[in-house]
Amino acid sequence: MSLPQALIVLAALVAATGALAIVLRARAGHGRAVSRATVVAASDLGSGEPLGELATFVQLGTTFCAPCRATARRLSDFTATRPGVAHLDIDLAESPELADRFNVVETPTTLLLDRGGVVRVRFAGVPRPDDLEHHLHVITTGDNHDRS
Repeated sequence: MSLPQALIVLAALVAATGALAIVLRARAGHGRAVSRATVVAASDLGSGEPLGELATFVQLGTTFCAPCRATARRLSDFTATRPGVAHLDIDLAESPELADRFNVVETPTTLLLDRGGVVRVRFAGVPRPDDLEHHLHVITTGDNHDRS
């Protein structure tokens, strides 16, 4: 391969990597509806804390993960002003079986459970506040109108 060809290949690889990074960054923090219903009981999580009366955010992460700490603060602040909504912070280092059960490939991963403990939404990365509000509204009211 000649030097000009090698430079073209290198430039193409850099461009492809940059495009992939932009796509992944744009998707981070957005909640996605879960297609396969999984029912979770508080005892399944091993936290000793009860699920919320209306909804529960289950954060799956580790203590040494910086985005996990940011997520914990965001979810704690968010749920503190919403009666009936709980936030459970699960350390996967202490409960590694939960990573397999919930197919966690990235930390933090946050699950939004409805009042019956059914996983309805999954967030990868630090959840965005507007997404938290939207998905909580949808599962607590059933109103699934698009955001304006």
